[in-house]
Amino acid sequence: LNAWAELFVKAHIYWIQSTPEGQMSKTQNAPGGVRSKTVVDYLNDENVRAILYQIIAIGLVCLAGWYLVSNTLVNLERQNISTGYGFLDLEASFEISESMVPVSYTHLTLPTKRIV
Repeated sequence: LNAWAELFVKAHIYWIQSTPEGQMSKTQNAPGGVRSKTVVDYLNDENVRAILYQIIAIGLVCLAGWYLVSNTLVNLERQNISTGYGFLDLEASFEISESMVPVSYTHLTLPTKRIV
């Protein structure tokens, strides 16, 4: 958040320095005869708009990612589908039908405990 605030302040300072004094309108009620900046003034600045568009785009991408992940997890839970790599520890329910050397896999098992 501090980085965004610092970036906003730098953009604001850049905008102030790049604006000629003659372009700012003067009002009778403002102190010093210079009007304060409004939201419209900030939105008309290209640098502020560019930052604002990037924040909106990042927010939309994050929102779409959150929706896809949460929707997937809800649907997997509703259908009782487990995720993960636990299936790698299980024996296949079929044998390999083609091999160069005849092999029987019924006597082969994976070690369940680690031997140290």
